[in-house]
Amino acid sequence: MTNDRLMHTSEIAELLGVSRQSVARWVRERRLKAIAISVGPRPIYRIRESDYRAFLNRYVHGED
Repeated sequence: MTNDRLMHTSEIAELLGVSRQSVARWVRERRLKAIAISVGPRPIYRIRESDYRAFLNRYVHGED
């Protein structure tokens, strides 16, 4: 298990200049790995910093 910091979807949205809804959509599409800390009609997600960086490398920087 890593010692990654857990990031809020709003923090990622701000860093990337997109809406929180875009980040939530990426999570639902499984493009961005996340941990659901609350479930239901409006789940709450947290994203490990390492998963955020992997997302950047794959989808923003185009690295595989």
